[in-house]
Amino acid sequence: MTLSISKTESTSNTNLRDMLTKLQKAVTTSLFESGTLADGSGDTKKIKLTSTIHYKINDVIYQKTTAEVAFTATTHDCVQNKFAVYAVTINAAGTLTITKGDEVASAALALAGFPAIPVDQVLIGFLLGNPTSGAFTANTSDASVLSTGTAGAYVDTPLSVNSLVEAL
Repeated sequence: MTLSISKTESTSNTNLRDMLTKLQKAVTTSLFESGTLADGSGDTKKIKLTSTIHYKINDVIYQKTTAEVAFTATTHDCVQNKFAVYAVTINAAGTLTITKGDEVASAALALAGFPAIPVDQVLIGFLLGNPTSGAFTANTSDASVLSTGTAGAYVDTPLSVNSLVEAL
């Protein structure tokens, strides 16, 4: 396989600098070990990080030991029998964030439309939500409504998924 640049692609110094900046950001931001996500225990309407993780953002190493993050009202709602990915990320301050992908008809489509990772955050894992027993209403429904559907499941990131491919 040969590598080439299309004739329609610009090879200016600005474009090269932009690409190298994205590459550097991806290499200096990563998760060192898999965290474990589960339904919240202190509050069942949240997602909980149940293990200690080490991660780096912009080449600075951080540690986080257990935390819970709430769903955002209406933003994270999900219609019954639909599928959506809820990405759980962490920033340098140790704050967890939930980012929801589109609601779609199948698990495969939900995973194909994985939500973008927020800038300067690391993916810890995600919840493939599939509420089959009724609609999921953020801040009202238990997280188990999403995680126990037919295809609902937590997926813990086995290694850094802030991939070079996504960055480029």
